[in-house]
Amino acid sequence: MDSPLCFLPQMASDKAIKTRQSILDAAKAIIIEEGIGALTMERAATKAGISKGACMYHFKSKRALQAALVEEYAAHLSSELARHEALFDGPPEETLVPGFIEWFRSFDHDNHGWSTVGLAIHSNFVHDEELMRPVKLWYERLHARIAALPEDVRTPALVAIMAIVGLMSGVLSNTGTAAVLIPVVIGIAAKSGYARSKLLMPLVFAAAMGGNLSLIGAPGNLIAQSALGEIGMSFGFFEYAIVGLPILAVGILFYATFGMKLLPNHPVSDDDSFGGEQDFSNVPKWKQVLSLVILVLTLLGMIFEKQIGIKLCITGCIGALALILTGVISEKDALKSIDLKTIFLFGGTLSLASALDKTGAGAEIANIVIGALGENPSPYVLTLVVFLLCCVMTNFMSNTATTALMVPICLSIAQGMGADPRAVLMACVIGGSCAYATPIGMPANTMVVSAGGYTFKDYAKAGLPLILIATVVSMVILPIAFPFFPQ
Repeated sequence: MDSPLCFLPQMASDKAIKTRQSILDAAKAIIIEEGIGALTMERAATKAGISKGACMYHFKSKRALQAALVEEYAAHLSSELARHEALFDGPPEETLVPGFIEWFRSFDHDNHGWSTVGLAIHSNFVHDEELMRPVKLWYERLHARIAALPEDVRTPALVAIMAIVGLMSGVLSNTGTAAVLIPVVIGIAAKSGYARSKLLMPLVFAAAMGGNLSLIGAPGNLIAQSALGEIGMSFGFFEYAIVGLPILAVGILFYATFGMKLLPNHPVSDDDSFGGEQDFSNVPKWKQVLSLVILVLTLLGMIFEKQIGIKLCITGCIGALALILTGVISEKDALKSIDLKTIFLFGGTLSLASALDKTGAGAEIANIVIGALGENPSPYVLTLVVFLLCCVMTNFMSNTATTALMVPICLSIAQGMGADPRAVLMACVIGGSCAYATPIGMPANTMVVSAGGYTFKDYAKAGLPLILIATVVSMVILPIAFPFFPQ
C-alpha cells in the first residue's frame, strides 16, 4: 500500500502549477486594466495574492514573466483556432478557412481579454525576435497550412480586395484609395498567411482600373473633361464606366485565375512605412458619420451636375468647405491634402492646349499622325494607335502627365478628321490609365515597391498581360459606344 507521503511531491507540483498560473492570470489582468507598462513583478505578485519572493521563484525576472505570457498567448491562438475548426465537418484542408473566419468574427466576444493582451504583446515586442518566437512559429505554421490549400480556396481574398478597391477608387482618388488600403491589405496578409506581394500588386492595379469608373476617379479623366468643356462638350459622370467597368471585371477574373501565377511571391520584412495600421479610435463618432454624409451628398451633387445646375468643381469646393466649417477637419489639414502638382498640371494642360492651338503645333502633329496612317485612315486603326501610344507613354511618364500631353494632340487629330472628339479622348484616357508594367507609371505603383519587395521585372510580368486585356476589351467597346462618326 502506498504511503500518504508519496502524494506530497504531486501535491506540491499541482500547487506550483496553480501558483504559476495565478501569476500569469494576474499579469494578464494588469495588462487589460492598466496597460502593459503597468506590469511589474511587484504588481503581479500583489494581484496574485503572493509575496514577491514567491513570484520570483516561478519567474526569475520580468522578462521571464513576459516570455511566459507570449507562450500562453501562442497556445491560446492554437486552441481557439482548433476549437472553431471543430465546428465544421471535413478534413483539415476544408475546415481551416471557415474555422478561421468564424474565429475571426467571434474573437472580440469570447477571447476573455486576449485581444487586448495580444495587441499589447504585438505592439511592444514586435521587434524582439527571441521573445516573439512562439507567436512567429504559430503564424509560420498557419501560413504553411494556407499555402498548401488549393488555389480555389485562396483566390476569394484576392477577388474581394480587387473588387472593393476598384469600386472605391471609382468615386474617390485612385491614388488615395490605394494609400488608405495598403496598410489594411498588409494586415489581411499578416493575419491570413497570404504573401503580401500577391495582394498589393492587384490592389494598385484595381485602383488604376477603378479610376475609369467616373469623372473623379483619376486626374486624367478631368483633364479630358476640361478640354471638352472648351469646345462645349462633356462626358457624363459615369460615362467612363462604359469601358472601365468591363476592364475592371475582366481584370479581376484574370488575376483570380491564370494571372494568379504571374503575381510575385516574395518574403518581405515588416520595416516598411506601411507596416502599421493607423489608429482612428480617437476620432469622434460624429466626425466619422458627418464626413460620410458630406461625401455622399458631394458625390450626388457631382452625379446630378446638369440637373441641379451647379458645376462639378463648385460642388467639390462646397463639400470641402463643409468639412472645414463643421469641424470634421482643420483648415491646416485641408490645405495639406491638396496636391499642388495636380493643380499646376491642370493649369499647364490648358496652357499647352491653347499654345498648340494658337501656334498650329497641334494641327501639325495631327497632320503627321494622320499622314502616317494614309489619306483616309480607318477610325478603328486610329483608335488603336492612340490607345497604344498612350499605353506606352504612361508607363514611363506617369498616367497623369501622359494624359495631359496627349489630350490636346488627340483633340487636334479629332478636329482635323471631323471626328467626334469624345471618341478619341476616351481612347486617350483609358490608354493613359494602363500604367501597369512599371513601378513609375502611377504613384500607387511606387507606394508598394518596398512594401511588396517588387522589382521592375515583377511589374512587367504581371502588368503586360493586363495591358493586353485592357486593349482587347477597349477595342471591342470603344467603336460601339463611342463611334468616330456618330449618326
